[in-house]
Amino acid sequence: RKGDIIGVNGSIDEVAGEEQEEEVAKEEEMDKKEGQLAKKEGEVAKEAGEVAKEEREVAKEEAKEEEEALLQQ
Repeated sequence: RKGDIIGVNGSIDEVAGEEQEEEVAKEEEMDKKEGQLAKKEGEVAKEAGEVAKEEREVAKEEAKEEEEALLQQ
């Protein structure tokens, strides 16, 4: 009888351990996905910064051309 109880407790512990392992694996997968998402967000932000820089350069060129056109009149 005592051996049966220990056997049941061992099975319960084994199931609980498996559930905990699954939970840890899910958390690790979520962390991995969050890391990938953060990396993509960083890349998008970098690209947006580069686009903004190019837009500023274009605006500077346009302003310079307008100024030159006004001076030539």
